Amino acid sequence: MTALAFHQVGVRYGDRAALVDFSLELAPGEVVALIGETGSGKSSAALAALGLLPDGARIEGQIVRSGRVAMVFQEPLLALDPLMRVGRQVAEAVRAPRAQARARAAQALIDVGLDPARVARRYPHELSGGQRQRVGIAMALAGEPAVLVADEPTTALDPDTTAQVIALLVAAARNRGMALLLVTHDLALARCHADRLVLLDAGRVVETGRLPAALTLPRTATLLAQIDHVPQRGPLSPDRQPVLTVRGLVHGYDGRRVLDGIEFDIHAGEIVGLIGPSGEGKSTLLRLVLGLETPQAGTVTIAGHDMHKVHGAQLRDARRHVQAVFQDPGASLDPHWRVGRIVAEPLGLWPGSLSRQATHAKVCDALARVGLDGDAAGRYPGAFSGGQRQRIALARALVVEPALIVLDEATSALDAAVRADMLDLLAGLGDSGIALLFVTHDQAMIAGLADRVLHLSDGRV
Repeated sequence: MTALAFHQVGVRYGDRAALVDFSLELAPGEVVALIGETGSGKSSAALAALGLLPDGARIEGQIVRSGRVAMVFQEPLLALDPLMRVGRQVAEAVRAPRAQARARAAQALIDVGLDPARVARRYPHELSGGQRQRVGIAMALAGEPAVLVADEPTTALDPDTTAQVIALLVAAARNRGMALLLVTHDLALARCHADRLVLLDAGRVVETGRLPAALTLPRTATLLAQIDHVPQRGPLSPDRQPVLTVRGLVHGYDGRRVLDGIEFDIHAGEIVGLIGPSGEGKSTLLRLVLGLETPQAGTVTIAGHDMHKVHGAQLRDARRHVQAVFQDPGASLDPHWRVGRIVAEPLGLWPGSLSRQATHAKVCDALARVGLDGDAAGRYPGAFSGGQRQRIALARALVVEPALIVLDEATSALDAAVRADMLDLLAGLGDSGIALLFVTHDQAMIAGLADRVLHLSDGRV
């Protein structure tokens, strides 16, 4: 019996072929990992399985489903309704009377490690990135699908939670007879949990086989080597000055203290990693550093400015010195704006006014620094891959020449090859004198990039 089958499926967006003669069959209870570089066609295959290809896409071939198909999306902030409470969203996936649907929704939240009493009545923006992704997984499992398509389901999760969630998905596949198509750039994850591996390149299957034997195939072995890439760093200047100073930072929500007396410095050109389990306050700390929230106690000083005491022109100058690159580039880039306008937006913080020619020159320079040509300025974000969109977000941060860039899981959604390039780019920014505060769950990656690592737990470093 086959749970999901692709028979010579092709997907085209205009003149571009995203998927070519793609054939794959999944049996009930089987876990198949679909891997490949950004733009290889993985997401097109996943969306085709659910009939969710965007308007204008042309599909050929045949897709056969034996029952309900559910999906866990890569970017949870885009997949969840921001105006609907979490418990109601999960219950919507259950075809049952209201009381029964609520009970099954509560159990689904428990299954993915969330306390319904704490999260069911909250909105998605009140949860961390990892918690939002677990809500998405709970929604998918609550409907008891025959096939689950998981598109980068652990991108936003810390290592412990990643292990728990993947174990849950695999157990659900085995115990329920649910086929699991795991779309991922994390080859290490696929190696540990999948039965088979399918490698895509330019929309075509280039290697496939059962694990672990498939790991010795040439292209797959190359991907394994890229996972362990360590960027080269120059020596730090001994007389570098502090760019960020955090002292006695305290903050919390609903009577619960999230941060308790946080103190640290970051110097010019220094790359500092910030790690810790989901829900331990990393995102809260970032919002305080960026001046998006006001701490209950303590100070955040950037380039000599107290972020929470300055006003007017001083506040604009302080904001110019700290910029951010967020976890989900699809959520942080306006899809209706051209890239040039997106990258130029922070120039409103620039002292004085800039001519149109000067603005264009700064935009082109910022795009060049992240490896994109000037033609990118005239296109929309949807015309770029996930890795390219993250470069656009980085160009937007660089355009005002900040002293500090805060990165929230900025490489978590990238495949091994693109991530290696991005790490080299970030290392070069550090060598140029820009300080980086890098929030991540990937401890192996940050150990190879950062000068220091701060571990956040129970509100303390």
